[in-house]
Amino acid sequence: MTQVVRQTTRDLRRHNRAALLSSLYLRGPVSRLELVAESGLSAATVTNVVSELIADGVVAEAGSVESDGGRPRTLLAVRPDFGHVVGVDVGETHVEVGLFDCALGTLGTVRHPLVGTRLDPGEVAGLVRTGIAEVLEGGEPGKVFGVGIGVPGAVRDGGVVHAPTLGWRGVAFGDLVHPHIDAPLHLDNRARTLGQAETWRGAGRGAERAIVA
Repeated sequence: MTQVVRQTTRDLRRHNRAALLSSLYLRGPVSRLELVAESGLSAATVTNVVSELIADGVVAEAGSVESDGGRPRTLLAVRPDFGHVVGVDVGETHVEVGLFDCALGTLGTVRHPLVGTRLDPGEVAGLVRTGIAEVLEGGEPGKVFGVGIGVPGAVRDGGVVHAPTLGWRGVAFGDLVHPHIDAPLHLDNRARTLGQAETWRGAGRGAERAIVA
């Protein structure tokens, strides 16, 4: 029997908000007209959601561009200072941690070397935690929206890592890190995270397909 999933008004509002924030984050600065065309939402809905985002301090006006007749179009963008995210690159030779604003501007980085070929997961997790604490020192940890970690291996079952180059098989790396940080944690293969970053904000931005070597 097919189960009917009913959406509440709150669900719909959350969906609309997430859709517009995604467009603003990945493509901004953009105008309200462009948001209407990209999201498929009505002009009234876009106007209402954007007004809420501006009132909440998430989005701000970012200049204007000439339109094809009529008034110039106001551009909108996510405010860089609204919050922070942390990115962690676990490689075969190093652990690098970066603190970024909401526009992915770099606010600080630290790098710790790794020695050896069979690395102890607990020691690597300790370096990750130390690096996160270092980049957040003097900042506002409560404004960190999430921590992303790229590892040189396959990630399964919510943070279990299989990384032959590190000598790891079935290591619950997420469990070694997450209890010590006050933010959502996401683990993935580091090649995939690099490719995602390039398509979001780097050389592959705007492309339907990209190859990362």
